[in-house]
Amino acid sequence: MRLAALLLVLALGACSREDEGFVLGVTTGQATPDGQLAAHDLRLTTAHSGVRRLEFMPQAGAGLAFREEIVTDGHGHYSIRPLDSDSTTLDWNSFELLQELREGFLFRYRDLVVRNARQLARTWKVIDPGRSLEIAGRPCRALRVERRSGERVAFELAVDRDTELVLACRRFDAQGNLVSSMHYESFRLDPDTAGVAWHQPSNDEQPLALRDLGLQLGQRVLEPRLLPDGFALHEAATVSEGGAERWLKLTYTDGIETLFFFQKLEQPDTHGAVGRRPGTSFDAPPAATSQVTVYQVEHVTVAQGQVSGFELIAMGPVDESGLLDLIESSLP
Repeated sequence: MRLAALLLVLALGACSREDEGFVLGVTTGQATPDGQLAAHDLRLTTAHSGVRRLEFMPQAGAGLAFREEIVTDGHGHYSIRPLDSDSTTLDWNSFELLQELREGFLFRYRDLVVRNARQLARTWKVIDPGRSLEIAGRPCRALRVERRSGERVAFELAVDRDTELVLACRRFDAQGNLVSSMHYESFRLDPDTAGVAWHQPSNDEQPLALRDLGLQLGQRVLEPRLLPDGFALHEAATVSEGGAERWLKLTYTDGIETLFFFQKLEQPDTHGAVGRRPGTSFDAPPAATSQVTVYQVEHVTVAQGQVSGFELIAMGPVDESGLLDLIESSLP
């Protein structure tokens, strides 16, 4: 269950106008076969470094604030490294280790990134209030991104005018409460990359075609049919930690935010996992007691447990009922 544990610790005014033609420059596509991000992510094609401060304000309990250093070389390599925190209740050594272990997941999914431009246009509206900001000494364009339907969350952004990188981002929930923020305290376009330990993928991610997943894997695969408003399947892959337990990973997006569905896959020598020909049916697992634990990590809801004999994890920025509906809709 080590992989499952790592997955679970994630994770602007008057005279404004809606910018219909806006497409944020940090668009990404499906992962390449080696698990790296698509080459048109500006964070990877624009060499830069900086120190940025991140804050998370949960609905209950203590918040979290820390600083991290980001470095990219412009050729697809990156590093994010936690530096310090002013949170007195934080066990820094454990936190630092967890951040390093999930470096790839955080870089890929934590930052605001446009993952599908068409869905962005359908699900979100981008408002340009015509104001300028300065972040880390850089002139930036102020933008506000609001959800058109469903959970009316919103983002306020500062986008660097020269590079189009997002240098500041604040996320608000449907009630207008600030739930998370990120802003660069320093920024440079000529990073010193000497001695930087670049991220090395360790989860053996293997992308899959988005259709016929069960036939590709040779076993029963669950696929949610009831998705939160605006979300659609974006990526499919298998992942594992250290060659041990292998999981199906389905990533859904509404254009910006991401929702994940993980299913633990059967081992090749277990019942129902092998010996299937295209067009044959898959046996359901034996009946089992279902038990699901639901909790919050930052602004993300997580549901984990055994459901009808399947070991599942679902996580995303939706409420508990939406996540449980997602899981239930995946069952045979």
